[in-house]
Amino acid sequence: MNTKGFEEEIGIRYNNKVLIEKALTHTSYAYEHNVESNEKLEYLGDAILEYVISDYLFNNYKNLSEGEMTKVRAAVVCEDSLYKVAKKHNFSDFLNLGRSEISSGTDKPAILADSVEAVIAATYLDRRPRCST
Repeated sequence: MNTKGFEEEIGIRYNNKVLIEKALTHTSYAYEHNVESNEKLEYLGDAILEYVISDYLFNNYKNLSEGEMTKVRAAVVCEDSLYKVAKKHNFSDFLNLGRSEISSGTDKPAILADSVEAVIAATYLDRRPRCST
């Protein structure tokens, strides 16, 4: 997969191209081509996004109660919000999908939202500082 177009779309250059390729690989494609899918990255990306939003709300909205912050976070970290991000950056043009997913449509909110979480994780892993020993 050529990741250059995706990198241009989102304005990020990845040092480790394998990470972003994996982030854009749906399980349907992974199964057909015997490669790793984006599911684990999706898991990590969800946790990173929740943390970042929680930290932002905690530090910038001191007047909100814990319950109010939870509601705001849930509104931000949800399929609809992530789907909008994916649509804005044309994720469907770059996803590796299996034949069954392509034939049933490449614009599924769940798949696109999950891919945003996977890209968040790939970006984090690509940019995190390494400890030297």
